[in-house]
Amino acid sequence: MNEAADLLADLRSRGVELETDGARLRWRPAFLVSASTAERIRARKAELIRLLSAPDGGRGPACPKCAWPLDSGRRCPKCFDRLCAKCGRLSGSYFVAHCLPCGNSLSD
Repeated sequence: MNEAADLLADLRSRGVELETDGARLRWRPAFLVSASTAERIRARKAELIRLLSAPDGGRGPACPKCAWPLDSGRRCPKCFDRLCAKCGRLSGSYFVAHCLPCGNSLSD
């Protein structure tokens, strides 16, 4: 993922909705976005608008268990689990960078 896609994934995983009309960005709820995060959004405005305007709406991977958006580390903050890039299943760990079902190192 690039930086704008990572930022969008992280915002969605925290429950922040980002919308565009093609020229402007709006996020809600506003209280979940800190001043530093708002600056990051503004710095990547054009990229975020392009992602949100894409046919898939910039949707990244979702948790196979609860369908909650995954963050940039492919972790689900709702299920407290991480998605393995190799086998596509939940790894059984949010913090440990090792997939229990397939043995894949998630740090690769």
